Amino acid sequence: GALKSVDYPDIFAVSPATAWIWYYPFFAVMVLVVINIVIAIIGESYAHVKTQRAPESEDFALTPSESLDGHPTTIWHQISRGSHQRARRWMGSTQGEMEKGEIAEILRMLPASFDIECASPAE
Repeated sequence: GALKSVDYPDIFAVSPATAWIWYYPFFAVMVLVVINIVIAIIGESYAHVKTQRAPESEDFALTPSESLDGHPTTIWHQISRGSHQRARRWMGSTQGEMEKGEIAEILRMLPASFDIECASPAE
């Protein structure tokens, strides 16, 4: 890394009185630069997600769990729903299973742009 290319003993050999003035501020600035980059990445991701979450945005999309409710849900609600689903699966519950006919009926309700011909109950 950057600190391996800056050798403190060599700087100290040239000027023992001011070696720390050059080395440690450089180290601190490098740490601040890395932290700034991480914060910038997080901030950009947050802005992108906020844009997607705004209903007036053309990129608006609900997550799969929110689509079930039809509105945004909290993280606690999503964790609760996921935990219950995993517990039901673990306990062997068949609740939530659908027949092919039910799936085909749901597919018929989709917009016309979807190809529903490939999902008949006979297949």
